[in-house]
Parts: sequence; structure tokens; C-alpha cells
Amino acid sequence: MTRSRVRERERLHRPVETTDPAALAAYAGELRPVVASLRRLTEDATSSKRVHSRDFLRSEMLKNIRVLEARIDAAAPPEPGDPAGCGESPKLTATPGR
Repeated sequence: MTRSRVRERERLHRPVETTDPAALAAYAGELRPVVASLRRLTEDATSSKRVHSRDFLRSEMLKNIRVLEARIDAAAPPEPGDPAGCGESPKLTATPGR
């Protein structure tokens, strides 16, 4: 029998069919609660009268960001050699005369 955390992890990492409008709509529907939770936590974290502790807000926000990253990776896996999945860093060039 599979534990619920394992099932949840497998669900987050399953591939997303981006060419199928119905699958894409379902994918967006799964992301909406995560984004809503992040918004609520961010509003609390930036409020002058916080409801939750900083540690709780930080851990919950990071957890939700990891869920978003997993779903984005399922739709478009990161390029090899890009551990952060943020794309290639721009090359720095020296500006003449500076």
C-alpha cells in the first residue's frame, strides 16, 4: 500500500500534456490553490500585524514554491546543467572604458 505522501509526490511529478486544452486546464486548476495559499501567506508575512510566526510562514511558503517548481518541471523539464531550472545565466561582458 502506498503512503499518501508518496502518492502526492507522484501526482506532482506526473507529466503534463501541454498540447491538450483539457489537460492544460486541469493543470492550471491544480496550481490555483497553491498560488492562493502563497498569496495568503505572503499577505500575512508582509502585514504589520502577522497572524502566524515567521518560521511557519517561511516553511509554508517554501513548501508551496517546491510544489510549483515540481509542477513546472513536469510541464517543461529543466535543461541539463541548469540545476535551478532558471535558464542560462546571461554572459557578463566587460564594457569598454569602465
